Amino acid sequence: MEKRDQLKQIYLGGEPAKDISDGIEMLYNYLKTASNFTNYVYFKPSFPYPKVYHFNYSRYVSEGPTEPFSHTLRHRPDEFLGALKVALHQVVLDKFPQADFSPIQVSISRYDVVTPMDSIRSAQINKFACVTGNVTKITSKRAHAQSMDFVCLKCKSFTKVEFLEGKYELPKKCSNSECLNTRAFTPLRESAECVDRQRIKVQESSTIDQGKVPLSLDCEAWGLNLSDICIGDSVTVMGIVRPEISNQTKFKHTGLYGLYLEIVSIYAANDAEHQDEYSPNEINHIEELSKTKNIFHVLVNNMCNLIYGHEKVKAGLLLSLLGGSDLDSRDTVHVLVVGDPGIGKTQLIRAAVNLSSKGTYISATTKSGLTVGMTRENGQQTMQAGALLMADGGVCAIDEFDKLGKDQEAVCEVMEQQTISIAKTGLYSSFPAKTTIIAATNPKEGNYNQGKSIQDNLKINTAVLDRFDLIFLLLDQHVEDIAKHVLDLRIGQKRNYSQAFADPIEAYIKKSCSQYSCTQRANDSINENETFTEFMKRVCQTTSMELPPETIKKYLSYAKKHCKPKLSNEAIELIQEFYMFLRKDSSCSYLAVSTRQLESLKRLTEARAKAELRDLATPHDAIEVIKLYQETIFELQVKESFNFQQNKKGKTNSKTLGEMSLPKQREAFKERLREETEDLISFPRLREVAKELGLKVGDFSDFIEGLNMQGFFIKKPGGFYKVIQ
Repeated sequence: MEKRDQLKQIYLGGEPAKDISDGIEMLYNYLKTASNFTNYVYFKPSFPYPKVYHFNYSRYVSEGPTEPFSHTLRHRPDEFLGALKVALHQVVLDKFPQADFSPIQVSISRYDVVTPMDSIRSAQINKFACVTGNVTKITSKRAHAQSMDFVCLKCKSFTKVEFLEGKYELPKKCSNSECLNTRAFTPLRESAECVDRQRIKVQESSTIDQGKVPLSLDCEAWGLNLSDICIGDSVTVMGIVRPEISNQTKFKHTGLYGLYLEIVSIYAANDAEHQDEYSPNEINHIEELSKTKNIFHVLVNNMCNLIYGHEKVKAGLLLSLLGGSDLDSRDTVHVLVVGDPGIGKTQLIRAAVNLSSKGTYISATTKSGLTVGMTRENGQQTMQAGALLMADGGVCAIDEFDKLGKDQEAVCEVMEQQTISIAKTGLYSSFPAKTTIIAATNPKEGNYNQGKSIQDNLKINTAVLDRFDLIFLLLDQHVEDIAKHVLDLRIGQKRNYSQAFADPIEAYIKKSCSQYSCTQRANDSINENETFTEFMKRVCQTTSMELPPETIKKYLSYAKKHCKPKLSNEAIELIQEFYMFLRKDSSCSYLAVSTRQLESLKRLTEARAKAELRDLATPHDAIEVIKLYQETIFELQVKESFNFQQNKKGKTNSKTLGEMSLPKQREAFKERLREETEDLISFPRLREVAKELGLKVGDFSDFIEGLNMQGFFIKKPGGFYKVIQ
């Protein structure tokens, strides 16, 4: 009993009430058995004995004793945690007799009741709470005194003062009963018993469609090691709600108080021991959904239904959400959508954010912080997370990407190295930022000029453009189907997902899969002469399966986390041949074809296999990716057809020549003019040849003037031209 009395003095400040003493006895008798101890307590071995223990409270409540004190953590956390420390420390002393009475640390490893931040109010003061969110701010670590001795200036006796909640206070009176001193004391600073104190700010996770400002909560750690927590991390914080004088007022004597969370335990979301995202039923039904025929095309067909068409862009965004499989290097797939205003670029990238498990959306015109900011608050250096760091492990959608200006240079490191480095106010540090960037931008002239290169159309650095895996060019095409689609949406003829959201995800997946054969995995093969857009339209027309966004989000999250496919030998050969073809045919390219494009093809092929939860990427996956890649801005530079069987270049198709890059159209125009029999060619004849070829070069006069400046032909009097090359 002498040991227990000393422990009560350490953790409870003296002899507690009877119910707490009974609770200590109950906890000790239950945890002293080896089986119960290993079931509810775990620790990392250390010499000479462990001092940090983690208690599985959720399992203890469901399987442990039924005494009322076992369920008091929610409303009486101080008493329960103090009793738990006394009982657990006594068990440690029984096992390690040589152990001293230095305090041990006990944290709660599992607490299933998550408290929304908007529910933390004055009624929750001194109660236990568990919140989840992203770390947006971390202050520097400081030492705070918990107690200190004071010397009486009259009788020279010592008086020890305990500082509650870190508040410095002088003694009320001298410890010498014969001394009447109540004011004259000198602190003996070398006697101070200090503990590390550090603050973080946690912001609740939210999507862009919730329409509200995300709430944040200050959390304070006393004596805990937060070195493993970085800004931008998704964390689960458990602690006790405490009041403090609000920083928003300058008056000391005020009734205005703020709330903060005194941290008992904190865990990052990537800690496998504290994260169970999927139940066994959900896993079974997700695996069942993956066996649906053409599941990838079903996902494409159900993405962003407000936007008609653009199947290639939707497919690229889904592959971006899935990512590659190589965890040792870059596995993110970055996408850039370029196009005329009013074609739905913003809606597409917003839809991608809503389907990601973790995502942020910003507009470059708001001048929002992207990386890491450094500020000083109350004399402390504070780091604040930007949008890219907040989206670590997820997606950051950047609208109006060309408006970033100098911040484009900061994006380069994130896109390739997946880190953010800062060197400010004498501090140098590097943070992991495995963020997938999905961007949208308008041409700088308002509409895309096909007679100019992509660099001339955009205010984006070439080094940044080269880091995008997929760059889609969308032009404003007035199609009758688009008008019909928009009108149908306005009159209410759209899909109704109300029942889908009401049902549990596993029930809805089971209901949807019952309409299809779950034994077929192979997708419809793509024809050699068929473009990716034509293939997607053909397959999507035969697919009528509807999935709600929540189901798609859960499916993509599971595939990204648990599926790590590898490339088959046949897929590797196809990717290698196509890459060599790009390198050989890129002499007139505006964007250089380098090994980054080879790695992009690899990541995209792995992502395509992830869409069906397969462990091996087949040649069909590689062919689909190559077809998709041929409809990006890179293919506009090298538009020759790629033969998958013989790897030979075919003749240029005049019907699709206008979709090629300006250098390719120029070369085709030169080759056609060399076949002319007349020595002098008039300007109207030049225009007729261009019309026959279907060129789309913008201002035709400027196009001809450029050829003249290059020395291809000489301009003669009367508006005639003579070919000299």
